[in-house]
Amino acid sequence: MSIIVSTGCTDTVQAGVTAPTKNLPVINYDKDFRVKSTSSKETVLINTSSPLDQVETVRFGFSEIANIYAKSGLNLDQVSGSVKGINVLAQLTETIKVTDSANAAFVQYLPISAHLVIKAPQSGYITPDVLDTLLTRLIGTLYENGVSILPALSKGVLTPKSL
Repeated sequence: MSIIVSTGCTDTVQAGVTAPTKNLPVINYDKDFRVKSTSSKETVLINTSSPLDQVETVRFGFSEIANIYAKSGLNLDQVSGSVKGINVLAQLTETIKVTDSANAAFVQYLPISAHLVIKAPQSGYITPDVLDTLLTRLIGTLYENGVSILPALSKGVLTPKSL
């Protein structure tokens, strides 16, 4: 017998559409960040290389879920031996600064943040590769035909154009 772990999702190839490519930044925690606060469930890092008026923080959190299957709608006869799960959080908070080269008095600050939450069973079948595939697919949901749908989402248009 051979164990097979599958995601249950499929993607129909679209002729003439190429997947978007994102270059991830290489975060140099050792050089640019210091621990602002830490506990057993959360760490907040601050970017010491960012300007004082544009603070950047990264927050990581972890908690255990007593019953990952609660409200899942799954048949409980086919769950793993444990119902425990994990909850992992990554959050980035920044301040965007807007200036005008023709007007030195003009300045605006815009707070912006993003966070990602991953919930998963505590199972040996949930490997780093499974989590990475989940993250990649999540980011992929923000594109339609290779084009970002974030402009539409930020205006409250939540349904992809082709639907």
